[in-house]
Amino acid sequence: MAALVGGRIYDEPPQGSTRPFVRFGNLNPSPVRTDCGTACLVTFSLEVHSRPIAAGRTEAMLIAAALVQALSDNEEAVTVDGYTLSRLQWMPGAATGGRDDDGESYLEIRGFEAVVG
Repeated sequence: MAALVGGRIYDEPPQGSTRPFVRFGNLNPSPVRTDCGTACLVTFSLEVHSRPIAAGRTEAMLIAAALVQALSDNEEAVTVDGYTLSRLQWMPGAATGGRDDDGESYLEIRGFEAVVG
């Protein structure tokens, strides 16, 4: 990911952020019961923002694919301070992409599901 977006991974990108960047999108936690007690099922999305008109769609899709490859079923890649991450999976049905609302950028969104306890 560092080669594709550097450190440009934001909860809320600063005004005028250089593209491409990744932004945390929706975050929806819900409690679940497990054999070991209570955990939390968290669905969340990661948004890839790219601007070059000539290659923006391709760039956004490549970065989104790299996110899926880096994170899905790779719980060791993510640290959640104070919690144990027991599952991290890409949700293929939660993938969208296309031109962003500004008409000049491309946006690819990938959904993930995590279980933390």
